[in-house]
Amino acid sequence: MCGWTGFVKHCAPSAQRCDVHELAITQAILDTALRHAEQARVTSVHALYLRLGELSGLAPDSIQFYFDLLSKGTCAEGAQLHFERFSPRARCRVCGATRGLAFDTSAASAWSRRLGLLESCACGKSDFELEGGTGCFLDAMEAE
Repeated sequence: MCGWTGFVKHCAPSAQRCDVHELAITQAILDTALRHAEQARVTSVHALYLRLGELSGLAPDSIQFYFDLLSKGTCAEGAQLHFERFSPRARCRVCGATRGLAFDTSAASAWSRRLGLLESCACGKSDFELEGGTGCFLDAMEAE
């Protein structure tokens, strides 16, 4: 297993899933994996481990579908993609403290309004902003 972490693409939250969006993201994932495979001089990539933000709007099944199409003829052809989701965090604008937010798929588009409903921070203020939860990261890959 390669020991690196790579940021693939920062994805803006989307109210609707867009296949073209996922195609471009999947191409970026493949390009990143192939670049690291070439640098490590590996001949076959067996698996990629990805972290997707809950607010990225990305569907793992679509990413795997596009990956299978795009990777044909490359050293990553046939690789399995493994997905782990991560939630956004709320950051206090006053003191900078952060806290995790439980994700509710039915309310994904209302995150900014929900921040105002959080209990006060330890500093006593309730002025939060959304932080993270939208990225796509390639954490590791299995290759030989």
